[in-house]
Amino acid sequence: NTKRKVLISSNLLNALSPFGFNNLMGVISGDVYARFERQRGNEVKYIGGTELTTDIRGRIREGQQVDEYISSLHQRVASMFLWFGVKFDHFTHVDSTILFQVAQDIMPVLINHNIIMEEMSVELYCKECEHTSIGDVRGSCPSCGDNSQFAFQSCRHCAFYCDSDNILNPYCIYHKRSLQKKQSHQLRMHFPTALKNRVYDWFRYTTDKKGTRAMFPRKVDCKWNTLALHTTLDFFTNYRSESMRVAGHPNYDLGVPIPVEKYKDKKFAREFENALGEAGLILTHTPPHWWKETDQIVEHFRFTSCYLFPSATISILSAAGKQYMLPHQVSANEFLYSSSRISVQRIVLSPLPVEAWRYYLISRRPEKSNARFSSSDFERSVNTELISNFCNFIHRILKFVHKFFNGVLPEYLLQEEDQKFVKEIDEQVHKYIATLNNLNFKE
Repeated sequence: NTKRKVLISSNLLNALSPFGFNNLMGVISGDVYARFERQRGNEVKYIGGTELTTDIRGRIREGQQVDEYISSLHQRVASMFLWFGVKFDHFTHVDSTILFQVAQDIMPVLINHNIIMEEMSVELYCKECEHTSIGDVRGSCPSCGDNSQFAFQSCRHCAFYCDSDNILNPYCIYHKRSLQKKQSHQLRMHFPTALKNRVYDWFRYTTDKKGTRAMFPRKVDCKWNTLALHTTLDFFTNYRSESMRVAGHPNYDLGVPIPVEKYKDKKFAREFENALGEAGLILTHTPPHWWKETDQIVEHFRFTSCYLFPSATISILSAAGKQYMLPHQVSANEFLYSSSRISVQRIVLSPLPVEAWRYYLISRRPEKSNARFSSSDFERSVNTELISNFCNFIHRILKFVHKFFNGVLPEYLLQEEDQKFVKEIDEQVHKYIATLNNLNFKE
């Protein structure tokens, strides 16, 4: 009967391109669980937002202010979620002030523990731009040869990570000119074995001979789904996890300056910046006992897609060693593919009620394998599952009560057969609650 404190977070979205089914899936999943916990009378904080928008060259109209443009991007995302019935307790844009405060708190610890270290690395430079942002560089993948690959991203064809050291024929997308490669001092975050083990210990579990989970003793059990576990293990075992770029380029459009004297003229690289942003939202909009390991028990649930999984954020908070609370339960989903004719924008403009779309997306949530959105499957699901089965069942009951009892149920005495039926219903309700507590929405 004690009220639980439940902290729920979802993907930090790129305001320039937020309208993807996978972004939407994580946010709606978090909203479904937030509704479930609120209806049970628990104290819930559902937090989300859009990331710091840095790469905006060529996008702002003449005479438009930067702050006005960024605000319009955020409002566009917020209005989309409002249409889908998503109720955040806090949904804000991550600005440079939030990021700088978090960086000032965490960076000295990471440097002192040799998690962030200085090293020589290759920097790409455009003479016309006088600098080159990460999103401005394209080149050829050294593994498969794809000549339209963005730098500092995994190749969309072969998943090979293209860094400034290995990308072939890099060029600036604005001036279509080849970039120079030069050696420079850079800050990189490393993932030593001790840090990896610390993250492993957070969610590690053992399996006894009967195949049941026996969690290590802690205040709140950690129940990461299989995809979340595999994504984290992959992050730490592939070659990318040896280090992560921290420092970006000078004059990085709207980035956050690094609070280190030697690098004060540079900004954070986008990957590290986003990792700080996810932590900053929670630290800014919740009291300290909601994100620190204290005597007050707070359960942290994280909803995300596999390609936006916050491995870097989890690593940074773990390395900081300031009692930052990592997610206790993580529900990651696979990809939901769709045809070119179906998009989130078209859904918002459709005349169908939002409940139909929410039901279909959750019922087709790709929890264990990829799924595909199709118009025919959507039509069949809504007409057969939602309307014919569920809605028709509710309508028949209400119609029966109004027809024979004038809309008011009379007092009645449960017979033995009735009591057995009520008991069976109670058992199903308990199974339903247990299933949602395990974040298995489709069962």
